Amino acid sequence: ARRFSDLAGEIRSIDLFDLQKLDPFARQGLRSALLWLLLISLFSVNALDLAWFSGTAAIALAGGTAALLLPVRGIHLRIRQTKRAELERVHAAIRGDSGPISGSLISGHAASLRLSDLLAYRKFLESLREWPFDAPAMLRFTLYLAIPLGSWLGGAFVERLLGAALD
Repeated sequence: ARRFSDLAGEIRSIDLFDLQKLDPFARQGLRSALLWLLLISLFSVNALDLAWFSGTAAIALAGGTAALLLPVRGIHLRIRQTKRAELERVHAAIRGDSGPISGSLISGHAASLRLSDLLAYRKFLESLREWPFDAPAMLRFTLYLAIPLGSWLGGAFVERLLGAALD
């Protein structure tokens, strides 16, 4: 996961207008989290008492979150750097310095930019997410976190069902 995260350093430029190109980083994080949570849920089926569940749940949550974030850490830092650099250029342009806009993502429109355009662009930049996850990816991760809980509840249900049937 760390090596995958380090790949972000090899990306030459990040297009803040199209963060979907960075989806492979988010998918790798989700795959790592799913693998971690599946393994921990298989492990937790073997022990069905409540004390074991609370410990397993804490491990699943912490490990799953780490498995999700570790592969995307590098790309998160790159998005943040790019966003901060672009905001600095826009702030300089708002102050009246036209030089920084030449290296900006909107440099092709530099001649026709007005203050209202720069303010709108700044607002757009501030609203950009810094993680390569969108809402569906976060929903998937939340469902992945339910896997250990579901396996424990399923195991407990089967144990009670079998206990009632055999008694």
